[in-house]
Amino acid sequence: MKRFAVIAASMLCLALPALGEDVTINFTGVANTSVQTLGAYAGYYTGTVTANGVTTTESPGFICDDYNNEIFLPSESWQANATSFASLLTPSVLGNTFFGNSIGLAGYAAIAYLSNLMATTPASGQADISAAIWYIGSLGTGTVSFSSLDAGAQAYVNQLLGNSTSAGLYDGTDGFTSASVFTSAAASELAGSSLWLYTPTGLDINPSSDPMPQEFVGNVPVPEGGAALLYLLLAGFACFGAMFIRARRPNTLTEMA
Repeated sequence: MKRFAVIAASMLCLALPALGEDVTINFTGVANTSVQTLGAYAGYYTGTVTANGVTTTESPGFICDDYNNEIFLPSESWQANATSFASLLTPSVLGNTFFGNSIGLAGYAAIAYLSNLMATTPASGQADISAAIWYIGSLGTGTVSFSSLDAGAQAYVNQLLGNSTSAGLYDGTDGFTSASVFTSAAASELAGSSLWLYTPTGLDINPSSDPMPQEFVGNVPVPEGGAALLYLLLAGFACFGAMFIRARRPNTLTEMA
């Protein structure tokens, strides 16, 4: 029975980083209609994040990393799963994003890098950043071709994902077919990021006639709700209990090579 408790508690401990939080995204428009690329509005999108009954305006705005899906003016809302970029280092979290299985940690590290760069770039330069992000997000589908990017966007992609990348986020060995191919620089980019990823769940899309909306990058941190907090508390006790049981257990077995 003690062995079962240790195993169950250990599973809870490992599951903790995989927690996300369901939120409602309300898209209300674009920050600057003059920022356009690849036939779409780019740069920052305006809207709010509602989590645990609290609505927060996204500032300076959402960044879209997803050219494969669509959202529509004048407004649209949907349910999404909010996860921090830092938590993408947990495989189960990465796998629940739109593109984790195709662009991996290096791809999302590049998106995090470009999203932070967007915050310090004037509107006149934001279109190239959006185009580079959309290209990276679509690497698994080929929706955005490299040749469709202008010189500025191509330069960002080459800087981050080229075989001789100065940012060092990608080692250039397999064309992004493996989520495990990344460098320590990519891991550091994600671990140090304060950004959040809002991945649509396909639920509560309003208007209901609209297709799957886009995955967004944002700055609104999402605290765990009551149920998640209770889970964390119980899991914490379980983890502590497992360590206590293991510490008290006499070492009666001799380890064999």
